[in-house]
Amino acid sequence: MNGVAGADVYCEHFSTYLSLGISVRCNGEVEAIKVILTHLNAHPPLSDQTVIFSDSQAAILAISNYSQASSSMFVTQCRSLMGKMREKCKTIVLQWIPSHCGIPGNEKVNGPKKVV
Repeated sequence: MNGVAGADVYCEHFSTYLSLGISVRCNGEVEAIKVILTHLNAHPPLSDQTVIFSDSQAAILAISNYSQASSSMFVTQCRSLMGKMREKCKTIVLQWIPSHCGIPGNEKVNGPKKVV
């Protein structure tokens, strides 16, 4: 597939489904996480902890590995947004989930796409 993949965001908390279109591999998944983090910063949840589920281990590791400088603008932005949430005493957990295993939100974004 030439290193190109689609990335979508589904957030029940904000009643949002957003297709980010085509992106390069892991950056599409990182961008999807960035969209959720941006929403969370603009509209902080009432709970102190939020879990973001992703089926991309590479994206989660890239964002979570603070000991390694990132060359990706999206990773840097995600880390910054997570820092802003910590300043608001909010904890963000990035949790890997397997794809195509019947998890409702994941199935929604990984389901068949309409071509417009």
